[in-house]
Amino acid sequence: MNLSSIIVKFSYLYIPVLAFFYKYFVGNQYTKYFFDLIFLCAVFFVFLLLLSRGKTSRSIPLTSVFFIGVGLLLSILINHFYNLLFYNGQSGFYFAPFIMALKLPLYFLVCSILCLFSKPLELKKFVVYSRFFSICIILDFFIRLALSGYVVRPSILSETNYDSLMVLVGLCALFNVEKSKTFIWDYLLFGFVMLLTQSKTSIGCFALMSLYQFSDKRYFRYMLPLLIFFIISAPVIISRLSVLPSLDKLDRFLMWFSYFELLKESSLHNILFGFAPGYYLRLEDKYLWFFIEHLSERAGAVGLHSFNFHSMWLRIALDYGLFFLAFIFSALSLCFYRYEKLRVFILMVFLQGFTMGVFFLSVNVFVLFFYIKSQLDYGSERY
Repeated sequence: MNLSSIIVKFSYLYIPVLAFFYKYFVGNQYTKYFFDLIFLCAVFFVFLLLLSRGKTSRSIPLTSVFFIGVGLLLSILINHFYNLLFYNGQSGFYFAPFIMALKLPLYFLVCSILCLFSKPLELKKFVVYSRFFSICIILDFFIRLALSGYVVRPSILSETNYDSLMVLVGLCALFNVEKSKTFIWDYLLFGFVMLLTQSKTSIGCFALMSLYQFSDKRYFRYMLPLLIFFIISAPVIISRLSVLPSLDKLDRFLMWFSYFELLKESSLHNILFGFAPGYYLRLEDKYLWFFIEHLSERAGAVGLHSFNFHSMWLRIALDYGLFFLAFIFSALSLCFYRYEKLRVFILMVFLQGFTMGVFFLSVNVFVLFFYIKSQLDYGSERY
């Protein structure tokens, strides 16, 4: 039994199809819980795999991720007890934000172990699955348009941005299989889906990933469709931004403004090594008051917490500090230099990390990890 194949199929095929049967009636915000259930099952399988002492792969990057996960977990626990010893937990402890901060180390530990014990997928399968998933997004867009009479952003897996990240993983695979006659059609399909999602970050990410890939003289002939994509995407992004009174009102910008404001009143220890998760960063925030009301209070906590920030880089900086963030960037730079076939994927993670949780998201994290394993084990192949 290949766990990677099962989980990736559930992510790209089975859960999206299931969502179509209920989301128009009850909404699809509950779809994320299916992925949380997959994670719980994965924890059980990890336990069985460790007991079985089965054969593991000797992937140095994935083994490194496991030890990074251990380091992240220790960092959170040390920060927590440091806060108790020296500050007596003055701000009050909340369980839900603490659990949310644990997501990253737990995902790293569980997914790295699964990858070490499971077989890789053929890269072309990520392309095929992303093609199917893209068709689901297109159908969803036109069904919503027919039902509402106006343009509504499609959504399959809880949020549109989660959907676009799934397609971008397929784009990474498409760039790393040998080019065939179907390449341009898959590329145009994925680009069309990016435009339908109207995700500003994903559209920009698609364009920059393509620009990097096609800057190679071997693929320079694909610059024309990329230019057309740039031209078409401009009015889509302008339309999304037109509803804002000014760019500094964009929620992702507000999160970065809030972070820099927080640094002014933080200790050097917190800046370098992070804040103890579970304790609020501050009670009020002029930039993120909406997220405090709709995220913190809904989770049974008060004040501003790291999970209020959607950026993966901000959450790492808040939970683990700039010291560890610098380590992550150094590791990504090293992998970018050493693993040529992962460069487009690393570029995607780097860009998406500014506005999305990426590896904090149960919806996407398994696909991301199994893509890394498959890319490292298979490399380029005919498609």
